[in-house]
Amino acid sequence: MYHSVSEAGEGRKKVRTTSPEYTLPAGTFRRQMQLVADGGCRTVHLYDLVNGTAGENSVALTFDDCLLDAGRYAVPILREKGLKATFFAVTDLVGREGYADWDMLREMAGNGMSIQSHGVSHEPLSEMGEKRIRNELETSKKTIEDRLGTAVDFLSAPHGMFDGRVRETARSLGYRGICTSEPGYSHTLGTPAVIKRINVPGTCTSGRFKGILARRHEAIRSYALAKSLKNVVKGVLGYQLYRKLYTARYRIEK
Repeated sequence: MYHSVSEAGEGRKKVRTTSPEYTLPAGTFRRQMQLVADGGCRTVHLYDLVNGTAGENSVALTFDDCLLDAGRYAVPILREKGLKATFFAVTDLVGREGYADWDMLREMAGNGMSIQSHGVSHEPLSEMGEKRIRNELETSKKTIEDRLGTAVDFLSAPHGMFDGRVRETARSLGYRGICTSEPGYSHTLGTPAVIKRINVPGTCTSGRFKGILARRHEAIRSYALAKSLKNVVKGVLGYQLYRKLYTARYRIEK
């Protein structure tokens, strides 16, 4: 799981659009993609995962938010290495400052990237009522399909937050999978599947990245622990207070 790929990363900025743990300098991303290519890994779309056709030596690369810099820096590197990825778009943010516009997304789709749903508003779905959940999933799916002429069958849950209502709504609308932000190599298949992902921070060393590609549990043990602690804090504080503290901590300005 990736978000931002830029020339220098978010860490050096005084005001940020996302947490530094969600961004990589382009040079780091290039080295990681070279490891994917050199390791003989086949990059697959999520369709291959849920269809059971991904194969052992394969990896699904995903990007949340469809940030402008991901399209500007990550996609050329992917194409250069002969790799492909899935990008999750927030439909209300497409074309806004810092985000890819529809022309860029259309070009990405034409170059073998899969464009899927990250909701309409990027608000946490589990905090919503059932009517709004349906609107988020249905409207984002239809908007992307109408704009790009490609199928939308996968959802990345904004902020990694979803519940049984979200999964049932996704099932009724024809989604085949929901991507989470829980680290892991195993997934809950079904309709829809619940797919774990491993966030790759800018501090991820080449050795650890190789371990992730090899599906070594020790490579993601600290990531899983950090995610579990974050979930506990979020549960104790509540989402709204947690988010205020989070944006203040990382000096994030939306």
